[in-house]
Amino acid sequence: VRGLYPLPVPSESADRLNRRVEAVLAQVRLPRHLLVESLKASYSQLGLDAPEDPLEKLGRPDTVAVVTGQQVGLFGGPALTVFKAATAVRAARYLSDLGLPAVPVFWLASNDSDFEEVRKTHFVNRSGDLLDLEVPDLRPREEQMAGTVPLHSVSQCLDLLSSPEQGFDLTESVLKLLQETYSPTSDFRGAFGALLATLFKGEGLLLFDPLSSLDGSRMTSFLAPVIDRRDELVEASFERLEEIQGRGFAPQVKIGEMETFLFWQDGKYRYKLDYQSGKFRVRGLPSIHFTGAELLKQIDSGEARVSPSALLRPVLQEYLFPAAYAVTGPAETSYYAQVGSLAEFWNLELSALPRSGFTLVDRKCQRLLEQYRLNPCDVMQPDSGSLLEKILLREEEGDTLEKMSETTDQVRGHLEHLRQHLSPQDHTIADMLETSERKILYQLQKVRNRFILNSTRRREALARHVKNLENYVLRSHPRL
Repeated sequence: VRGLYPLPVPSESADRLNRRVEAVLAQVRLPRHLLVESLKASYSQLGLDAPEDPLEKLGRPDTVAVVTGQQVGLFGGPALTVFKAATAVRAARYLSDLGLPAVPVFWLASNDSDFEEVRKTHFVNRSGDLLDLEVPDLRPREEQMAGTVPLHSVSQCLDLLSSPEQGFDLTESVLKLLQETYSPTSDFRGAFGALLATLFKGEGLLLFDPLSSLDGSRMTSFLAPVIDRRDELVEASFERLEEIQGRGFAPQVKIGEMETFLFWQDGKYRYKLDYQSGKFRVRGLPSIHFTGAELLKQIDSGEARVSPSALLRPVLQEYLFPAAYAVTGPAETSYYAQVGSLAEFWNLELSALPRSGFTLVDRKCQRLLEQYRLNPCDVMQPDSGSLLEKILLREEEGDTLEKMSETTDQVRGHLEHLRQHLSPQDHTIADMLETSERKILYQLQKVRNRFILNSTRRREALARHVKNLENYVLRSHPRL
């Protein structure tokens, strides 16, 4: 990936960190007093108390930020939300301890319109079952931004979490926290923000909500290149796509000839902006279209509001915040390779810091791991049958499975020996033998799988324990 990222992976070298901070502080971006004002407005609209010390610290000219973000998911969304925030807090503290003042910032992706991604989450119950919880999709239009969706039906989810029949082992303090933050009178962004503010109280984490913070007139200087140099941005993006594909990587974000990197916002709704026949056109609303000059004028006057696409958001994030690093997940780190081609138009350099990942193992799973002589890494396998096989290999079925493996290896060896003799004499027969070998090995594997399945059926406790381990350790926690 060398060359795809503007900066190398973050280093603990003091000299490199100093150079990075100096470069960030020298970049031209939104004036700090306007940024602090935007954050205060964000807290006010979220109904939260603004943390004074971190805001005052961010207002100083020598302070950098460590920024991260996530969609505003139900009950905080996946565990990676907390992992990202914790990584940003720790990285900012590390820089500050070195004499490089830094504050952690969490960007609430409240203007994302993928409601399916945020309206559900899952918990493991006492029996080891992975159960989904979700609120119904009652949006009048799919273009409604997820953060603006009210939580009128969230009480049903809270009742399930507190129900003894469901068997969720949540403590009273956790239930109380979810009930207080995810109130039926709130919406997704308000609840999500309240949860993070409570979890990270006293840690200096600042929350940024683009829906309540980004005043259009303050965005004109950033949006001017997006609109005036759209053709150049698209060309640079296509060139980067070719480079990524040429290196054997799959692009994370697709773009087309009509790409503008922008969305049009109308109240609670967001629509893609396309560029066609010399005009910026709102997809799905054909009567709304502008020339570039007209669109910029509307934005500057506050009459129109636009938001960045997935590719442009990291650049806007860097423009608003003096970000030493952006804490990213695996997919985000991947698409930062695409973002770099856009950041150059603002003379900005982005650097991604991969988030920390954790797998939490409760006492019950710890006992099961000890019982079967396993460790958590044994459970983290893509093949659902591999864990059963590992356990059975250490039980009385292990001898039979070893014999099956030996037989398969012997068959493969004999057939390879025979093919070497046949190939010089008749390559068509050798090819036929290769096809037959695949079928023979397939049948042997089928016999092995059936043996494992039947062994599990005879041992109900084992099947239950494996399900518990897979649901809790493998599926319920994100990892790098």
